[in-house]
Amino acid sequence: RPRLIAAARAWAAGRYSVARSLAGSDGAGPFVALAQADVVVSTGGTYFVPAYWLGPRYLEFDVLHALGKPYALYTQSVGPTDTMPQDRLAEIWRRSRVMLLRDERSLREVNRLAPQTDASVHADAAFALADPEVLAAARTSTMPERLTVAVSVRDWPHFTTTTGEEGMDRYRASVAEVVSHLVRAHGATVRFLSTCQGKPGYRYDDAATAERIRQSLPPDVAPHVTVDDDPHSPTELIEAYRACDLVIATRMHAAIVALCAGTPVLPIAYEFKSEELLARLGHRDWSVDIETITGADLIATLDRVLDELPAARGPLFEGVERMRADAMVSGELVAAAFQDEIAPYL
Repeated sequence: RPRLIAAARAWAAGRYSVARSLAGSDGAGPFVALAQADVVVSTGGTYFVPAYWLGPRYLEFDVLHALGKPYALYTQSVGPTDTMPQDRLAEIWRRSRVMLLRDERSLREVNRLAPQTDASVHADAAFALADPEVLAAARTSTMPERLTVAVSVRDWPHFTTTTGEEGMDRYRASVAEVVSHLVRAHGATVRFLSTCQGKPGYRYDDAATAERIRQSLPPDVAPHVTVDDDPHSPTELIEAYRACDLVIATRMHAAIVALCAGTPVLPIAYEFKSEELLARLGHRDWSVDIETITGADLIATLDRVLDELPAARGPLFEGVERMRADAMVSGELVAAAFQDEIAPYL
């Protein structure tokens, strides 16, 4: 940290060879990429939340501050911050040109800690993947007699009301119960398919969790269930989810991609972001909290979603279309924040 901060200060003073030397061979590439940038846009996500270690993020922003680089924070979920270094967060947010948030709850947190921040609520960037024609068709789709359902699962060690092991045992058992119910009561074919799988070297492999659940299924259910363990691009995922009648999604971006594909979703919320997503679409009660999940609750929610879908489908996908349009606005806001830096290139 001291070496990279010193490198950033040297670069800002025009001492480029000194800065490169200080950055060192291990950090020179990423450092120089930041140092030579006109503007910096953070990816969206949930890294301003207490479940994750933010050391590398803090270092990135310290370097940006020392370089004097303008930056924007793309669509984020934030908080709760009561166990986090609030002064440091406030500085990062306040110094951004613009900060885009995915829900009102996050906006309240930012306004409380850093009211000077230019912050506003907009749809997650992934909604820009939606095709308006697909969404229009989804408003009048009907459910077949025998369902095709995709399920996104993940490992989650950050339970707050129980141990990670106990929480995951209950979660896996609950998913196994709802899959069994889908097969037995709805004649469903079930495919485990998630956004984080099949990528060598990546720390998450949702297919491993899915396979563990599949192996626990009763003999009469298992033949109707498959685990897809290949990596898929967002476009491929949209096509795969579009072929389904429903997606039960633990990963929030699995839920968003499914909605972009015109497929209804039932989220299992491991953070509040999934609940807020459904709330913006008028269906907060369609999500199930991973902290309190049981098979009975998940099955009851599934059956309620299926019962409500004929009347809810039209307004649901009208809402998704609004989210798609709102996601496009985010790009305009970032461009406006960097107007002076962009102007010489136009």
